Amino acid sequence: MTHQPPPSHKPCPGFTLQELNKFTEGLLSEPQHQALLQHLAGCPACEADIARLIYSSELNIKPTPTPSAAETIEYEAFQAHFQCPPEPEVQVAIGDTIGPFELLSKLGKGGSSTVYECMDAQMHRRVAVKVLNTRIFDDTSLSRLEREARVLAKLDHPGIVKAFEIKPYHYPPYIVMELVAGGAASNLVTKNTLPPRLAARLVASVADAVQHAHEQGILHRDIKPSNLLVVQSLDPNRPLPGEITLKVSDFGLACPIGNDSRLTSANAIIGTPAYMSPEQTRGKQNEIGPSLDIYSIGAVLYEFLIGRPPLVGENTMQTLRMVNEDEPLSPRLILSGIPRDLDTICMKCLRKELAERYTSARELADDLQRFLEGRPILARPIGPLSRLYRWCKRNKALAASLMGILTLLFSIMALAITFAFVENDLRQKVEASATLYKNAATEAGLENDAFRTLLFSSLRELSKFLVELDNVQTHRDAALLKAKAKDVNRRFIDSYLKRPYLQKKLTGNMIDVCFRDAIALREIGFFDQSLVMLNRICELACQTKPGDEDYLRLISAGNRSAQSIGRILIDQKRRDEAHAVMHKAWKSMSFDPDLPGIVPLNLAERISLLTTLLTTIDNLDTNPTATEIKAELESLSRRYEAALARQNAQKPATVKPTSPGGPSTTSPK
Repeated sequence: MTHQPPPSHKPCPGFTLQELNKFTEGLLSEPQHQALLQHLAGCPACEADIARLIYSSELNIKPTPTPSAAETIEYEAFQAHFQCPPEPEVQVAIGDTIGPFELLSKLGKGGSSTVYECMDAQMHRRVAVKVLNTRIFDDTSLSRLEREARVLAKLDHPGIVKAFEIKPYHYPPYIVMELVAGGAASNLVTKNTLPPRLAARLVASVADAVQHAHEQGILHRDIKPSNLLVVQSLDPNRPLPGEITLKVSDFGLACPIGNDSRLTSANAIIGTPAYMSPEQTRGKQNEIGPSLDIYSIGAVLYEFLIGRPPLVGENTMQTLRMVNEDEPLSPRLILSGIPRDLDTICMKCLRKELAERYTSARELADDLQRFLEGRPILARPIGPLSRLYRWCKRNKALAASLMGILTLLFSIMALAITFAFVENDLRQKVEASATLYKNAATEAGLENDAFRTLLFSSLRELSKFLVELDNVQTHRDAALLKAKAKDVNRRFIDSYLKRPYLQKKLTGNMIDVCFRDAIALREIGFFDQSLVMLNRICELACQTKPGDEDYLRLISAGNRSAQSIGRILIDQKRRDEAHAVMHKAWKSMSFDPDLPGIVPLNLAERISLLTTLLTTIDNLDTNPTATEIKAELESLSRRYEAALARQNAQKPATVKPTSPGGPSTTSPK
């Protein structure tokens, strides 16, 4: 079939449309393939043509053999029609019949076919009938239709759409399938994301169905929300029903595991770019296997959680490059409410390296089930060293430059350590000079914010340096340097915690200073030291009462400190201790939401504390403590909305439009 360029641009003189088509089908030689890749970076016209060819219905499928002479008169009639100029579309309307099927409604339309809800006059049942469009009646589209029917007939799973009948040589050709009433799963995230547990349950069922296909030797190769159908009928104007079930459909791009050269060319690009695995974007058939579908399932889970696929560019070629080269952003970094274990499962599916993904769809489904049951999952997040390795692979030139700088730095440090061991007297003088510097800094005003910012920035860099040193700890000089660095880091923190201001009674601004320092210690991994400071604030907050000088400041810092303690202990699997601390803060702090001076921020802090406390309670529906907390949360939320409304209503009268840094409000998360 001859392709015509789209009217929005002129054909590129560098490459013909036939060459671009060969690129999508993997038929170019390796030098031509690489040359075209470089050319696409600066040619929007070729990019547009490539995008159209990738999405077209003629994608990379070899024609099936011509039917034998034993085929029926129906086939001959089809051949006679096929040799005539094709019509632009199949002219069918609701109420018409195709074979014994009466068309009731149109369910959806794609580039190669239209799906109708039909009544089977013979079996007296409603079915879905996929009808090929006249304009693509060719061997390629017929091959796809026949292949989809063969695949569906081979599969028998409640999570996969069933095929009942195929008529490839009827005019128009069609396939009869099970009717799934709820439409595509892509409709589930048009207005909002799915709750994490619902997303996990749906994707676990999809993984189970895909595992069945893999066990039958079939790869789907085009798993995406629009190819997952919802069994239950959905009303777009009402909330989602409590029970939702998905079925996998559209096996038109499916192929046998191990590849069948008769169906797909060696370097063909198959699938939908935003849901393709990196090996799909490269078109390397020797890399194609079950991991391809696992990546696509991970992309579906990502979209259910975030509302969009992991990597989407401005055009098709940019999306293909991003999938092959860029790391997707962790869902938890976008929406902090996503559970850490579910985030880990999703990111494991989306690893670039095949060996780092789940080995099977069954393993993925089992890990999702562990998450749903509250059991430990098998997947583990990528560590700092692995992230560094991946970054180096993507930024080779910059990584080489930084490696040279680090090598020079390590050499200087090794020389310094060696020199210190040989010249002990000089080392003692250096330490004496450091003590003098420390005393001089104290006299100059060590407690100011500029020094504190510098101190914790230095500590964060030192902590990163310690992590990166793990891969060279067998080297004697590096091991000595690591031990010395750890000791310096620990002594630095201990020295800071013994400073006079921390030994005094916390009042005024020092309350906020103590809280900020505690959070900074938590961020760089000194959890025990952070807990000491946060507990000190909580004790003071529990002792204060309305009318005290620092009541509002202590209540604000106390709510935040109790929540921070709870989060640290929950992360350390000390859930009961977390509950005890936050429960004490809730009951002991004298918090009056109607007290003059209480602002929306104070209410938001209290709401956040109680919300975190709820996560430590089992049986939320029957636990009396949980019932009491939820009642207080409802009351606080109403007060928060009312206080925020009052504050916004007063803002035009108290804040000039041109005034920089006006008052701000903070909503609870």
